[in-house]
Amino acid sequence: MDFQELLSRALNDSADLMDRVSATGWDAPSPCAGWTVRQTANHFVGGLEFLTRVVEGERPDFSSMRPEVDHLGRNPADAVRAAGKHVVTAFGVPGVLEQTFPLPIPDMPGRGIANICLLEAVVHGWDMAKGAGLAYQPDEDLVVAVRAYADTLTGERRNPKLFAPVVPTPPDADAFTATLGQLGRRA
Repeated sequence: MDFQELLSRALNDSADLMDRVSATGWDAPSPCAGWTVRQTANHFVGGLEFLTRVVEGERPDFSSMRPEVDHLGRNPADAVRAAGKHVVTAFGVPGVLEQTFPLPIPDMPGRGIANICLLEAVVHGWDMAKGAGLAYQPDEDLVVAVRAYADTLTGERRNPKLFAPVVPTPPDADAFTATLGQLGRRA
């Protein structure tokens, strides 16, 4: 499936989810240690904006992804839709997936950055939903794509600052639960 389509679907799902978060849900703790649902959403949107600017040739500051930086304003769903439109457009530039970029690590392939955006949308979507007490089940195509990327995050590629240790899941776990476990989350 086309990467732009996958990104668009995942980001639309995240925006739709944010439309359902209640006022008290934003202040609830998320599975991201020490962060509320709103802080997780701020990190998510800040990360999308950071990665999009990298793909567009800028060298943004990593501090823009900190959870206390407000990227959501009064309407978090609209903020995600705007960031999502920006990132999908950036990855629509011919050849961008094959290019390499200096961030988030030196010589990072564009396809890798696109995979990070997809992973962030799906996994932080779950984090926000879980914290806010909402149902969340991304479609199978998104889970397959995120799992394929997650499976490459082993050894030196698995940054312990970004991912908790793998959480074992039973052999009969559904694909999304197994993917969350691979990324250090207990579904």
